[in-house]
Amino acid sequence: MVDLETVTTQALLLEPDARASLVDVLLESLDVSASDAASRAWFSEVLRRRREVDDGTVALLPGDDLFVGIDQAD
Repeated sequence: MVDLETVTTQALLLEPDARASLVDVLLESLDVSASDAASRAWFSEVLRRRREVDDGTVALLPGDDLFVGIDQAD
């Protein structure tokens, strides 16, 4: 069995896209069935949003741009 430190060190050597994919696989492997319905729903939403970012369906905005837009709306 490989220890956590070795896995972590190797994972950090991956390209960012590969690390993001690894995170998705690890999150999906967690047992969320014991959680309440709201937690499962949020978990599903996080995975859906991550897929949308990965496949280019949505674009991320820099935080500063987002807050400027909010301030201008006031």
